[in-house]
Amino acid sequence: MTERKNYANPNIKNIFVLMLENRSFDHMLGFSGLNGTNVTPGSGGKTSVTGIPDGDPNVTKGGDIKQLTSDPGHNFLDVFQQMTGLDEGDWKPGPYPMLPPNLSGEGMPGNVSGFIKNWGSDKEENMKCYTPDQLPVMMALAENFAVCDMWFSSMPGPTWPNRLFLHAASTGGLDDSPSSDLIEKIMVEKFLLDTREQGFSFENGTIFDRMSADSYRLYGGGWKFPHFTSGSFPFVGSFPIVMSLKGIRSSDINSFNDFEDDLNGDYPWAFTFIEPNYGDLKYNEGGNSQHPLDGITNGELLIKETYEAIRNSELWEQSMLIITYDEHGGFYDRVTPPRAIPPGDKPTKTNIDPQKHHGFLYDQYGPRLPTIVVSPYTPANSIDHTVYDHTSVLSTMEIMLGIDPLTDRDATANDLTRLVSEPEVRPSPEKLPNPVPVTMQAGPSGKMYDENDTLDTGNIPGFLHVILKSELEAAQSDAEKREIFKRFSGLKTRGDVDAYLEEVIPKLSK
Repeated sequence: MTERKNYANPNIKNIFVLMLENRSFDHMLGFSGLNGTNVTPGSGGKTSVTGIPDGDPNVTKGGDIKQLTSDPGHNFLDVFQQMTGLDEGDWKPGPYPMLPPNLSGEGMPGNVSGFIKNWGSDKEENMKCYTPDQLPVMMALAENFAVCDMWFSSMPGPTWPNRLFLHAASTGGLDDSPSSDLIEKIMVEKFLLDTREQGFSFENGTIFDRMSADSYRLYGGGWKFPHFTSGSFPFVGSFPIVMSLKGIRSSDINSFNDFEDDLNGDYPWAFTFIEPNYGDLKYNEGGNSQHPLDGITNGELLIKETYEAIRNSELWEQSMLIITYDEHGGFYDRVTPPRAIPPGDKPTKTNIDPQKHHGFLYDQYGPRLPTIVVSPYTPANSIDHTVYDHTSVLSTMEIMLGIDPLTDRDATANDLTRLVSEPEVRPSPEKLPNPVPVTMQAGPSGKMYDENDTLDTGNIPGFLHVILKSELEAAQSDAEKREIFKRFSGLKTRGDVDAYLEEVIPKLSK
């Protein structure tokens, strides 16, 4: 393990993290044309973000800010194909294939062909990248604070394992989206226990295990937002993924509806983690996570409201806000991800998926993600080319809060404290621009699946896990818990899931 130099600013008392969904750096900021001050250690002067060069024949300017018609592949084997250009069947357990070392943004052999091969007929839609005028909220933050243009997903794979990295600097052995078999394995011996015992576990625990309950606060995407374009968000989408961890109960989750008011009261929590509303599991739309099936606008509003709530609170002069995404969502990025330090911990039996386990060694980062660091101590219009991943959040907290690292990954991860280096509070906008107006679909556009399809698609089993935990927590007796688990274990198809949600959600939303 390498020793990290402490750049910490003693004025920072509150760290906020907002993690959105499924967008790559080039897809969001590749055409941003951002220029600014180079704050990369050992550098200096002016620099530009590593984005998409003019004339690149592979991409199209202007993404669709509404819902996309398809969800690009981003499970483990999809990303393997996208990053290497090899066929999915070419994956072999063990060391990840070496990719051409390149952080210059010139593109890597196999990258473009790999993405296009994986996308098939959707290649034209998925090669569209946003222009600055389409993302006014994100651009305003980038121009006023710091952009990290070498922030990579912690592994080349989907949402669940990448979010686990932010909380545990490890996945405990999960290297793809969790299957229903894995969720049942996690829960089968624990459904009668306190819900804190139910969930993904790790040899060294999570960051929350290292902190007292009065030092962190968790927010899930609220569902009553009359000022948002959608009127209100689906209640089912407000169940946060952090609930899938052992040690976290539904009663630990606070509604983002209350976030602004909470900041203007007594707020003793040093670390705040915010998740969006993930939308309707039935129709894959209606949230504010910026998932490709949800569009951009509601997520821009969430970013704006998060920033403005902190900026205009008494906590602003002691705060740091990190806005990032869990993984690239299958969208194109031209920069080759570098090799990664494996966590070095032992996998936990419950995290090894009996359906989907690839023997990945966690020795490779996934594609780049758009990330912005915000603080009154952040140099304005700054660009950082340092290599970061989600465990950089952990290394930052560990330095600032005096917490020991969880694994070899966060022990060696570059921290973000250099981005709060200004000696005094500097001026910053109290308000951000409004997102680009767009009329979202008034209702479901139609199911993305057949009722007889397996429920083991995407993150459906993972979300069912956190809903099950909530239902068990609300149960009044062991007999009721047995009936709940029996009902859950009987789910086999997407039609079963629809019926389950129709039964359970009204009960939980009261």
